[in-house]
Amino acid sequence: ENRGFFCRPVKRIFFLGMGGSSAAGNIVSSICMQLGIDHVSEIDPCNIPRTVGQNDLVIVVSCSGNTWETVEAAKTLHKQNSNVLAISRGGKLGELAKSLDFPIILMLQEKSQPREEIGSFIGILLELLGQVEFFDTKNLIDRLKAHIGQILPRLQERETYSEFFGLVGTRTH
Repeated sequence: ENRGFFCRPVKRIFFLGMGGSSAAGNIVSSICMQLGIDHVSEIDPCNIPRTVGQNDLVIVVSCSGNTWETVEAAKTLHKQNSNVLAISRGGKLGELAKSLDFPIILMLQEKSQPREEIGSFIGILLELLGQVEFFDTKNLIDRLKAHIGQILPRLQERETYSEFFGLVGTRTH
């Protein structure tokens, strides 16, 4: 049973955000999926499964703290008795975290765009994942390095990354 700094045991981890605030969660969950780690994924803020509940940790990200969909999703998750942790500059999400007594990591930089913070977000998410007993962050990083080591030579053989990822000729205009 793992509680970490959460009230209840955590069995699954979800990331939730909109736009640029969702990018780091998208990257981390995609890597986990590719590496066969199936208890880490994303949730669409506008379509929260009813199965998300008391043994789940949902990391809710909104840089501004005022993204309507994200704030409403945090309310819904709280009603579903989920472990909620927010990452934000404050705003309405910060007020909600304070009133509902769930943890929030306050971002210090004011005016940066979420895409400018992606490295920091990934670091924070990996650190949070490391707080959950079943999640071995070091093993994930080692597996990721090995995965990159296999992909990098193939990337270097291609003219462009878009060719490697099959994006050449996909534009419709």
